[in-house]
Amino acid sequence: MDNATRELIMKALLFTPTVDGGWGLPMTFWGEPGTGKSAIVVQAATKFGLFPIVLAPNSRSPMDILGLPTVDEETYGMPVTSYASPDWAMECLKRERCLLFIDERNTADPALQAPMLRILRDKVVGELQLPGGVRMMSACNPADQAANGWEEAPALANRSGHMEWGAPGVSDWAAYMSKCMTAVPGSKNADKSAGVDLDVSIAEAI
Repeated sequence: MDNATRELIMKALLFTPTVDGGWGLPMTFWGEPGTGKSAIVVQAATKFGLFPIVLAPNSRSPMDILGLPTVDEETYGMPVTSYASPDWAMECLKRERCLLFIDERNTADPALQAPMLRILRDKVVGELQLPGGVRMMSACNPADQAANGWEEAPALANRSGHMEWGAPGVSDWAAYMSKCMTAVPGSKNADKSAGVDLDVSIAEAI
């Protein structure tokens, strides 16, 4: 699958209306490490006018997903447990039209998988309802190739669709090389490409 086709698929997923009045069909992209999943998804969201918010569960604790338990003494006139919403959820609330991209989702410890269930299904984080304009996508490497990868529980896996993400094709790589590697450093043509910014991600080129 070339990058243009991926982009069309992502656009259709992001702008499909849902039965509850929201937007977006959750999708998980599976592919080998280094094939541009994260970069291309984030770039596509930006291109389509959606602010990308990246959540990496492998660097989070369960409280970073569900929210920090706090004591609320005002709502009911007695102490009850409430949850302080995590920073990424408040950013979703602020942006309203955005993509919550859960990167390397299957590197989440099993203790993190349960708090993600309602997020993916109902867009609810602890006690916070996210706006309908928040879309959700995820990316995963195969468990045997991921850093501390886990097999996802069926309940979590069933919260989204699943699509294979192949390595960039010959045409994609050719486009990248022609854009970013126009001259061999030190060659007679190097001065002509001196103005080319070689620090360009593959996602920009393909």
